[in-house]
Amino acid sequence: MNLSQEHATNQNLKESQKNEEKIEKKTINKDSRGQVNYGDEYEDGKPTIQKIVDDEKVEKQQIKEENEEVENILPNTDVIERKEVGVIERIDKEDVPILMAVNSLDYKVLQHNLKKGKISKKSKEQIEQISQQEENDMLEYLKNYRPNEEFTIQLEDQLSFETYFSRDELHLLYREFKRNSKSGMFMSKQDFISTLTPFSSNSDLTISLMNAIDRNGDQKIAFPEFVQALSIMCRGIKRERLRFTFEICDFNGDSLVSRDEVYSTVKAISDIFSKFGYSKDKFGDPSEAVDSVFSSGLTTNGVYLHNKKELTLYEFLERGELNPDLSKCFGMFDYFYLKFIGPIDLLFKDKDVNMDGQLTKIIPKTIFNFNISHRRTLSLRDGFLIVYKKKKFKHDEDKPSKVIFLPGSTVKVVVGSQPSKKKKFLSKKYHSYYGFRVTKGNYNRFFLMENRDEALNWVNAIRFHSRQGFRFQSFSKVRTNIGVEWFINGASYYNELAETIRRAKHEIFITGWWVSPYVYLQRDSGVENMEKSRLDRILTEKAKEGVKVYVLMWNETNLGVQLGSRHAKNWLEGCHSNIHVIRHPKRYPLSWSHHQKNAIIDQQIAFVGGIDICLMRYETSKFQLTDDQGKRFPGKDYGNLLGTVVRTGDPKKDQFDRRECPRMPWHDVHTKIIGPSAKDVASNFIQRWNHAIYVERANKFQPLLIPKDYTGLPSDEAKPDKWKNLVSNIRKGFTHVSYGREKPTHYQRAGDNPRVLQHTKQAAFGLKGDQMDNKVEERKNNLTNSEFDDDGDDNEEEEEDDGNDEFDQDENQEDDLNTKIPYNKPSDAGSQSKKENNTKQKQKHKDTIGSLKDEEGLELPGTPKIDLHDDKLLKSIYHLSSNMSNTCVVQMVRSICPWSAGTDVEDSCYKAYLGLIKNAQHFIYIQNLFFISSCGSKVPKNRIALAILNRIRRAITSKERFRVIIMVPISPSGDLALASSRMIIGWTNRTISQGGQSILELLKNEFPDVDLAQYISFNSIRQWEVNGDRIFTEQIYVHSKVLIVDDRVAVIGSCNINDRSMMGSRDSELAVVVSDQSKLLITMNGKPFKVGRFPHTLRVGLWKTHLNLTDPEIASIIDPVTDNAYINVWRNTARNNSMIYKEVFGDYILENQRHLGIVQKKYIPRTDELVVQLSQIQGVLIEYPLDMFCESNLFNEQVGIFTAESYVDVSIFT
Repeated sequence: MNLSQEHATNQNLKESQKNEEKIEKKTINKDSRGQVNYGDEYEDGKPTIQKIVDDEKVEKQQIKEENEEVENILPNTDVIERKEVGVIERIDKEDVPILMAVNSLDYKVLQHNLKKGKISKKSKEQIEQISQQEENDMLEYLKNYRPNEEFTIQLEDQLSFETYFSRDELHLLYREFKRNSKSGMFMSKQDFISTLTPFSSNSDLTISLMNAIDRNGDQKIAFPEFVQALSIMCRGIKRERLRFTFEICDFNGDSLVSRDEVYSTVKAISDIFSKFGYSKDKFGDPSEAVDSVFSSGLTTNGVYLHNKKELTLYEFLERGELNPDLSKCFGMFDYFYLKFIGPIDLLFKDKDVNMDGQLTKIIPKTIFNFNISHRRTLSLRDGFLIVYKKKKFKHDEDKPSKVIFLPGSTVKVVVGSQPSKKKKFLSKKYHSYYGFRVTKGNYNRFFLMENRDEALNWVNAIRFHSRQGFRFQSFSKVRTNIGVEWFINGASYYNELAETIRRAKHEIFITGWWVSPYVYLQRDSGVENMEKSRLDRILTEKAKEGVKVYVLMWNETNLGVQLGSRHAKNWLEGCHSNIHVIRHPKRYPLSWSHHQKNAIIDQQIAFVGGIDICLMRYETSKFQLTDDQGKRFPGKDYGNLLGTVVRTGDPKKDQFDRRECPRMPWHDVHTKIIGPSAKDVASNFIQRWNHAIYVERANKFQPLLIPKDYTGLPSDEAKPDKWKNLVSNIRKGFTHVSYGREKPTHYQRAGDNPRVLQHTKQAAFGLKGDQMDNKVEERKNNLTNSEFDDDGDDNEEEEEDDGNDEFDQDENQEDDLNTKIPYNKPSDAGSQSKKENNTKQKQKHKDTIGSLKDEEGLELPGTPKIDLHDDKLLKSIYHLSSNMSNTCVVQMVRSICPWSAGTDVEDSCYKAYLGLIKNAQHFIYIQNLFFISSCGSKVPKNRIALAILNRIRRAITSKERFRVIIMVPISPSGDLALASSRMIIGWTNRTISQGGQSILELLKNEFPDVDLAQYISFNSIRQWEVNGDRIFTEQIYVHSKVLIVDDRVAVIGSCNINDRSMMGSRDSELAVVVSDQSKLLITMNGKPFKVGRFPHTLRVGLWKTHLNLTDPEIASIIDPVTDNAYINVWRNTARNNSMIYKEVFGDYILENQRHLGIVQKKYIPRTDELVVQLSQIQGVLIEYPLDMFCESNLFNEQVGIFTAESYVDVSIFT
C-alpha cells in the first residue's frame, strides 16, 4: 500500500468514526417522541415477541383504535407483461410516482441497476440471464432451507406474527441481509447505509432514517428491525406508513415536521432517482411537493385545512389522507420495495391464487370476555375476498355476507407457537388453531383453521390479491388484446348501449352523475321504437327476463344541483323487483360528487366515458339547435345550460319556449370495452356498490355484489319469474302515478330554479327588471329596419326543410380529393351555399401527397400505409362505419377515496395525464369541460398546465416543431348570473392567458420573440342555424374528457382538468387509457411515423366532426403537425369562423364581451345577407376568446351575500 492509499484509508476511517459519532449523538428515544413502536422490544439482549395486549381493557382500546385508523395497504407490484412503443414506452420510465417498467425484462433491468447503485452497461439479454440465475438460486435456497441457530423457528414465528411477510419471503430476506452483514443478524449503521441504501452517510435524511429503523437505539441494525421497517414501508397500512414517514422527516426529533425538512427529503430522493436516468421532477419541483403538503385545502369531509409551516403528527396524518405520495415518503419506500421485495414478488407472480375453503371467523373477546365465532366459507376471486354464511336450508341460494375489495388491505398471521399471545384474544379451545387477521377499513376479523400450511396458503393468497399500484399507481392492470370502440356524441353511444342492454343475460350495472329513467336511447327508427327505447322500459323488459339491474346514483345535494335522484330511485325500483337502486352518499361530503359514467353488461362489456345516461345528452354530428316539434328532443331533453335548467318534474314538459331559445348542443366522447378490462370496470362498480351498503343503514337490505365469470351456456342464463313479474306489474300501477314535482328550494342554485333566476340576474348585473327589458329593446333598435324584413316564402321553405331532415342520416360525400378543405355542409347548420374550390388549396394537397410518396420503402409488414390517393382505403379507415379495434392495450385509471369507495386516495387519472403529457413527442390534443390548472401557484393544486408549459418550453429551446391543441367550452358552468359560473371562467382564463401565472403569459415572458401560436392553440366550438325569421346561435357544450398524444395513446373518461377530478380525494372519476397494437403508417411532421389505429382514428374523427369534412377531405389532417393541417386547416378555419361570428352577432355572444353586464341574445332577425355571410363558416370550430371578460373581476364582482358562493371555499371551483 502506498502513502496516498494509506492516507485515503485513514481519512475514510476518520470519516466513518465521525459519522458514527454523529449518528449516536442524534439518536433519540423513540418513545420520548411519542411514536408507535413497530418493531421488537429487546430484553436482556434477546428479542421477545411484542405483546398484543396487556389486559382486556387495552385489547378493547386497541381494536377500537384500529377500527378508526386502519387503512389500506399500498404495496407496489408493477409487473406488467406487455410491450409498447413510443409515448407508452416513455411514460413507463417516467411514471409518477413509482419507478416502473414496461415489461418484466425492463423491470429486471431496473432492479439490477438499483442493486448496483448505477446504470449498468450490460445488455438486456445479459441482465435477463443474471436475473434468471438469481431466481433459480432463490428457488434452490428455499428448497434447501433449514432453520439455524441465528434464524430460529421461534424468531420466524415472531416475525411472521409481527410483519406482513410470509415465511418464504422472510427466508429470502434473511438471505439478502446475511449476504451484506459481517455478523449474520446485525449490521453497523455505516455498513447498512453503504450496502443497502442509496443515501450518503452524513445527511440528515440518512440519520433520521437509521434512527427510525433502529428501534432500540443500540447503533446497530438487527435483522428483525430491518424486516419490520421493510414490512411497514412496503406493505404496511397507510397509517403505519404515514407515521414512519413522519419519523423520517422529523430530523431534529421535536415531534414536528417543517417545510424545510420535507423539502430536504424530496430533494434528496429526487437526486437519487436522477442517478438512474429519471428526471428530478418526479413529484414536480421539490417546492411544489412541499406546497402540496403544507398548503390550505379541503378534506374529503369538507373540513378546511389552513396553510402551515410545521405539522404535528395528527396534522401530518390528516393531510396524508389527501396525498397518496406522502405515505410513500415521496418514493423512498418505492426504492426499498423494488430493491428487496420486487424480486420476490416477481418470483411468485405466476402462482395460482384463487382459493375456496371453510374457516372459522372469530370476533375478538368482547366485554363479556368470550369469543363470538361463526363457520364461514371463504372465496378469493379477482381481487375480492368473499365471505359466505352457512346455508340454513340445503336449497338456499349462496349469498355473501361480506365482500372485501382486497387491494389496499392487510393480512397478518395471528396464531403461532406462542401460547401467551393466544390467550389474550382467543378462548382456550382455539389455542391449537392457526389463522390470520384481515383488516380493510373498519373490517377487522380473525379466521382460524386447524391446518398450519392451509392457513399460510390463505395468507399468501390474500397478500397477492392485496397488491396495489400498477402503472400510474392504478388499481387496474394493463391488459392486452382488448376490444375498444369509440363513440363521438351521444346518439351513437345510446344506440349501442340500448342494443347491448337488450343482449344482457345476467346483470346490468349503471352508474352516473345523473341517471334519468326517461331518456330515449334510440330516436332514428320511428316514434314507436323510440318510446320502447326509453331507459326505464328497456331495463324493465330485461328485469322481467330475470336479469338483475343495479343502478348507483349520486345523491345530489340541494346546495349544488337538483337531479331528482330520489324520484328516479323510486321510479326505477317500482318498475320491477329485479331493479335495485342506491343513492350515495346520504349527506356528506356536500362539496364533492360521484362523477363516474359507466354501464357494465354481464361483467364482460363496459361503457366508459363522459356521457351520462340522462336528459340533454343525446347528440348527433349535426349539432342541431332547433326542434320546434319536439320530435328528436322531446320535453326537457331540449335544454340550454345558459338559461333556465329544470331537471325534475314532468320530462315531457318543455323548459322554455323553443322559438325564443335554441338548445345547447352537447359534444362528448364515450367508449365500449370488451374483455378483461371490462371486469376491471365491474370491480370498480362492485367496490363502490358494496361500500354504499356498508356505510348507510338504508341500504343494508340491498344485495352485495361479487365478481363473476359467466360461462355463456344457456343453463347459466337468467330465467323469468312469472310471479315476480305479476307482483311487479301490480306494484307499478301504484308507484308510477306521477313524475314528481319541480322543486324550488331556498338552497337550490338559481340556474335550477326559474322563479329566482330573474332576480339573480338583476342582482348580478346591477339592473332592475324594467331596465333589463329596456336594454334588450335598445339593442334591437340598433339594428336596421332591413334586418327585420324577411321574405315569407323563404321562412316557409326553411321550416319545411327542417321538418324533412329531422331524422335524416349524414350522407357520404363523393367529392374528389381536391375539394376545398375544410368544407361546411349546408344541411348541418342552415348554410345556403358551398364555397368555390381554391387553386392554392389544391396545390397544398399535392404537396402533402408528394411528401408521403417517399415512405414506400419504410412500410413494415402488417402495418397499412395511408395512401392519400386511395379513396377506398381512406373510406375504410376514416369513414367511421366501425370504430372497433380488437388489439388495444388498455388500463383503467380513476380518482377514488375513502368517502366514495372506502379505500385509500387514488389519483391515477392525474398521474396518467402528467406522464403522457410530459413524454409527448410531437403533439398533444385535449378536449375537456374544464381547464383549471396551475403553472406553479398554490391554487389550483394540479400541475397539468405546468406539464404542458414545460413540454412547450422544451420544444422551443430545442427548436423542434411541437403542437398543443386544447378545446374547452366558452362557458363551462352555465348562466353567468351565477357567481360560480363567473368564477369558473375566471379560473380558466387564469390558467390560459390572464392573472400573471398563466401558460401564455409565462411563455411570452420567457420567449418574447417566439410566435406562441406555432406551438399552442386554444379553441371552442359554436353552431348557428336558421329557424323561420330568426338566426339562432349557441356554443356547443364541450363536455368530453379526452387526451390524445402523438396518435399513439388516448385517455377517455369522466375526469375534468381541475382539482375536483384530478386530486383523487374529491369527485369520483373513471377513465380508460388506450393504445393500439394495430398500427398505421402515416407521416408525423412530414416524416414516416407509426400510430395506433384506435387513437389515430379517434382524433381524425373528432377533427372531421369539428371541421365538417368529407371522407376525401380527411387527407389534409392525417398529419396534425404540418403547417398545412395545424395552420392552414385548423387555426385559419377557427380564426375565420370567429371573425364571421363577431361581425354578425357582435357582443350579443359571450366570446365577444370584454366585461360583464352586456345582455346576451340567442338570435338575431334573419336576412339573406346575414345568411350568406354565415354560410362562409366552415364546420363548428372557433378560437377560444382569450380576452373574454378581461375588464371585469370575475371572482369578486357582484357576488351576493345570500349566494352559496359567498360561504364556500374557493377550491370548490377549482
